[in-house]
Amino acid sequence: MEKRLERLPPPPRSNGVIIGGKARDNKKVILFQYVDRRRRGSLDEWLEGLEERERAAISSKLLSLQRIVCTSEADWGNCGLRGPIRGLKHLYKIKLGGSVQLRPIFCRGPVKTLGEVTFLFGALEVGGKWEPEDAPKRAEERRKEVSVDVSRRREWRSP
Repeated sequence: MEKRLERLPPPPRSNGVIIGGKARDNKKVILFQYVDRRRRGSLDEWLEGLEERERAAISSKLLSLQRIVCTSEADWGNCGLRGPIRGLKHLYKIKLGGSVQLRPIFCRGPVKTLGEVTFLFGALEVGGKWEPEDAPKRAEERRKEVSVDVSRRREWRSP
């Protein structure tokens, strides 16, 4: 009599998170923002200076980023971060079009590079050039600050 091997179905899922079965630290992306010495959030301040339509586009993109479940390096391809930025291997940007090319600059982590991103600096891209011109450099300086002192960031929550 031939023995038949029965295949078990994969464990059930809910909102992309494995329920039952084994999972490796499955969690949605947590979005942080750099804070200055007066505890002002860089993302909050940047959003305040944008037009309503631009704020809505960025907020929508950030909310979709927070819904992504990041369990492996491969998942980062789904999150909309582009990069790394040329010459700065730890910095990424989100590309948002419109009348003005918005380019928020992020880093992965820096505490946990899987499942966390930190907004560092808000910039624009005009004619293929950064505005302000030193935006990536300023973002890198902030990334280094956060790497040394995690109190220089806090979790961002949509207004």
